[in-house]
Amino acid sequence: MDEGFTIWITGLPVKGKSDLSKALHKEILKRGLRAELLDDTILRKEYCQKMDDSTSDFDLSAEIFGYFSEILNRNQIVSIVGAVSPSRSVREKIKDKIENFIEIHLDTEADSTLQVEKSSEVDLEIQIDTKTIEAACEEIISLLEELTFIQPVSEDYTDEEKEEIDARLKSLGYM
Repeated sequence: MDEGFTIWITGLPVKGKSDLSKALHKEILKRGLRAELLDDTILRKEYCQKMDDSTSDFDLSAEIFGYFSEILNRNQIVSIVGAVSPSRSVREKIKDKIENFIEIHLDTEADSTLQVEKSSEVDLEIQIDTKTIEAACEEIISLLEELTFIQPVSEDYTDEEKEEIDARLKSLGYM
């Protein structure tokens, strides 16, 4: 992988972005890739307590994550962002700067005074009210495999691979 990529998970506050981002981060690391998790909740709680739940402050945190994602990707690191990022224009500006950008929109039936504008070119929309975090994570992993950002995990060996393994085990005296 010459460059990293960014997985951007957006949706209303308190609707599963953090949990899904953590599960996805864990799966990406298991696949042997370097990855960092950028979480809106952590940014606000740990570093930017003065940010409120306004569209402008959510957009500001999105811009910060966009900047960090560019740096991470340039250094062959996957950036997993879980952020409300309500303004489509802000996400599109970030997407213009990041070549390998996958946008995931978590949709919900919940009412909120805050609106998250859907992008016209969202890569995956997940109805989060009807899925477990594990099922949503699997759906994203499948998309990443389809887009060839990550390699599928194969549980089965080809005949050639089995012969190679058997030959190696015989040469080591195990067979």
